[in-house]
Amino acid sequence: TIKACLYLGTLALLGPGIYQQFVSASARRYRWFVMAGFLLVVIGSVFNLSLTVTNVLGRFDAAFIWQYANTTRHGTMTYVRLLFALVLLGVSLTPTWRGKTVVFGLAALGFFATFAALSHATSMRGNTALALDLVHMTAATLWVSAVGFSALSGATPESLLRVSGIGLVSVLLLMGTGLYASLLHITSVSLL
Repeated sequence: TIKACLYLGTLALLGPGIYQQFVSASARRYRWFVMAGFLLVVIGSVFNLSLTVTNVLGRFDAAFIWQYANTTRHGTMTYVRLLFALVLLGVSLTPTWRGKTVVFGLAALGFFATFAALSHATSMRGNTALALDLVHMTAATLWVSAVGFSALSGATPESLLRVSGIGLVSVLLLMGTGLYASLLHITSVSLL
């Protein structure tokens, strides 16, 4: 349920911005989704750290959780994720300004990279698996955001055409990265 909280938070935090950039400018009315998404990401990230430590120790230990958060890759990536989430919140809630799309895109990629940096791909040699995870999560979020916010907005024929294009590219990326990642994992496991 914590992963679900993080993924739902990701969709709510990024979805309106993605919809606004690629489908329709009408996403401004979904600002409360962005705020709820930010809260879900914060809550999910904190509980993820806490649950990881509690599962290892077999008990809750606040001091050790704090130490874990400040000395491990998991803790560092959680801090970085929360920083990117804060940037995304700020960018999403401000009026349009020059460079907003670039800042939003870079912050979103950095945000996604924190998930990839903690995935199973980190146990594999090289950066290929990490890059695949990053592209895979980005494509999934683009697709679900476009479809979900189109459904909420009452899609027009023009916006449906854009959503279809995003869906086609996203599905091809998901299939390609998923297949390649599967082959990498199978090869990695057979080498062990």
